[in-house]
Amino acid sequence: MRLDSDANDLSLILRGEIKKLLLETGDLRQLSGFGSKLAGAILRIALSLQILQDVDALEVDGTNNAICLPGGKSSRCRPGTVT
Repeated sequence: MRLDSDANDLSLILRGEIKKLLLETGDLRQLSGFGSKLAGAILRIALSLQILQDVDALEVDGTNNAICLPGGKSSRCRPGTVT
């Protein structure tokens, strides 16, 4: 299974946001071991949810809210959630 271009763009944004949180002044600075793996864990959850939704899916569609970030493109996207 792969990410479509929208989902890939969202994953890069997610990784960037988490990277900011891992900086010396970030909220995850004391959890760097966990934080460095967080984006991958979120993406694996999104992939799992996609499979539950469509067993034959070959990619995660970035427009179906499998990955949802604050300020996301979708009006159905609740900021800060992974659905």
